[in-house]
Amino acid sequence: MVRIRTVKQVIQTNRQSTVRNLFAPYFAFTFLVFCYFLPEIYNSSGDRSLYYYLYQYDIDIVNRSRGLAVVFYFLRPISKSRNFLFFTTALFFIFITLLSYKRCRQSTPQALLLLVVSIYFIYGYALLKQNMANAFSCAAFVCFFNLNDEKRTRKAGLLLFVLLFVALSIVFHESAYLLLLVFPVLVMWNNRYVRGIGSVLIISLIIAFPFINASLLTYVMDTSEELESQVSDYVSTGLSSNILTIVKGLPFYIITIAGFVYRKRYVRDINNYDRYLFLSIVLSATSLLSMVNYWYFRFGMLLYLPVFVFAGQLYNELKKNNKKAVWYTVTCLVLIGLSVKSLVQYYFLHGGI
Repeated sequence: MVRIRTVKQVIQTNRQSTVRNLFAPYFAFTFLVFCYFLPEIYNSSGDRSLYYYLYQYDIDIVNRSRGLAVVFYFLRPISKSRNFLFFTTALFFIFITLLSYKRCRQSTPQALLLLVVSIYFIYGYALLKQNMANAFSCAAFVCFFNLNDEKRTRKAGLLLFVLLFVALSIVFHESAYLLLLVFPVLVMWNNRYVRGIGSVLIISLIIAFPFINASLLTYVMDTSEELESQVSDYVSTGLSSNILTIVKGLPFYIITIAGFVYRKRYVRDINNYDRYLFLSIVLSATSLLSMVNYWYFRFGMLLYLPVFVFAGQLYNELKKNNKKAVWYTVTCLVLIGLSVKSLVQYYFLHGGI
């Protein structure tokens, strides 16, 4: 009986490895075909219109995003086509994300499914700064979580890559400053005092942020003209009219609750279980913050891949033990519903997808 179960686990592992290796090139090919046959993007308003205006008329955007300014610098001499701008940046964003997924040793097809049906890729076609920050954040987390499987001589190199990808993420979008709070706690997680105090401080800061953000961000804007243009949209003093935005966090609330429910049973079976659960809590908290300001959910988009990897591993452990994972199905359906809602919103509010 034990031997049969072992054979099944080997077959399942090989199947997951095959899916992980084949999906990335298949997705990239599909994306290129989609780009080739898609007519000219039409968008009368929103971020895409703003970025295209800045791109077309050679407007300096260093104060908005140093990373995007470099991208514009290299793309403008080639073409100022609207399609060229958005599809080229989207291709880089998708490539880095899928490469990160492929290199993640804990990744599963279930994690990739959640990522694909979420708003992650949909927003990538419009939020040029955010999508590159998200992609480099994925790379940083994958390098970090692969550290445990590496020899000591290679760990230093991976840590340097973590620092590099975090820096690149910040260079593209200001929301990535969140990573400067998260990664020190993850690195020193084995120290129970750092783990406890760091976790409490970060969660407390997130909870208290709605009450201190106006003063804090105003101070930041007064000390740096460059940061002023970046963080001004995040200043809020009360509840947002978009309070229903917290619904976007529903999938992550479910994953977090599942993480707590099954922690005692699988904490030893899933590597870095508590680290992943911590990231899930942070992502859920940032989603709740969107009741204060609509844009706060963007902080959590930096954590999508590691949280989905956590959900995929938890799903697999349940299936190995012949347990149902209704929470995973519900999470997937909610993500699909939110994605459809976003596509409809893009079409009717912005004149096209």
